[in-house]
Amino acid sequence: MTPDIDTKPNMEHRIGGPAYRWKLAQRYVASRSKMQLDEITQQTCAYMRIYRQIGWERATSEYPAIAAAVELSKNNCAFQSLKLSVLANLPRAEVAARLGVTQEIIEVAEKLFFEIHDMAEASSWMASHVFVPEAKFGSKELAARMKVAFYGGPVLAHALLDAGDNLPINDAQRLVDQETLLHSKLQAALAFDLDTKSAEEFLKIYLEYDLQVKQLQFEREKFQYECEQARETCMSGNNGQAEVESSSDPHQHDSTENPGEGQFAGRDQVGNKQRVA
Repeated sequence: MTPDIDTKPNMEHRIGGPAYRWKLAQRYVASRSKMQLDEITQQTCAYMRIYRQIGWERATSEYPAIAAAVELSKNNCAFQSLKLSVLANLPRAEVAARLGVTQEIIEVAEKLFFEIHDMAEASSWMASHVFVPEAKFGSKELAARMKVAFYGGPVLAHALLDAGDNLPINDAQRLVDQETLLHSKLQAALAFDLDTKSAEEFLKIYLEYDLQVKQLQFEREKFQYECEQARETCMSGNNGQAEVESSSDPHQHDSTENPGEGQFAGRDQVGNKQRVA
């Protein structure tokens, strides 16, 4: 196998977004061009070729984890749960148990369709490749929840996945809207064909953009603080609930009732049980 190459995949990631490996495999299979690909992308290329030339059953037989990851990405509830979990950096073992699949499938799905770890510290990349596209082309509500999971971490992600209350969803929605508007202004500025007549208008747009970047950074910091407050509320609520349960009848919550349900039955972001088809 060709060894992983550091520079090109990183550039592909910056440009292609969270699903860059899947896009890269599609381009490779379509063009048959020579590219240096990492192992999972090479396997995805092979899966795509078999799928196109022979059929789904053979492709699934040869690459079951990739086939399962593709199916997970098509299941809206499961994929939303995966996104929230990855954004909050939840352990893969926990995510796998919630969705009722193996850790290998979670890892493959993440690598092919929602790889963000290397870029999570780049706020502009997260906005332009994760939050803004979801708000513009997907669901604004999901984009807001993704914000809460990203800034709120595991505690708020668990609250989201289990339909918790007291979360700063409205503030997250406002922040997503601001990022979407700012992204549109940046696109307008980049579209300028600069000449003497347009230079003044470009400068005006750029100055507005620069000011709003600073304002947005302040809003992000404010939102992070709100997430911290919500996290403390959730944690104090969980501690109170644990004290109540520990003082109740030990036979009231018999672990033998519905065996295995807690381990393998997943829940989507509104608290409904969900399994990958």
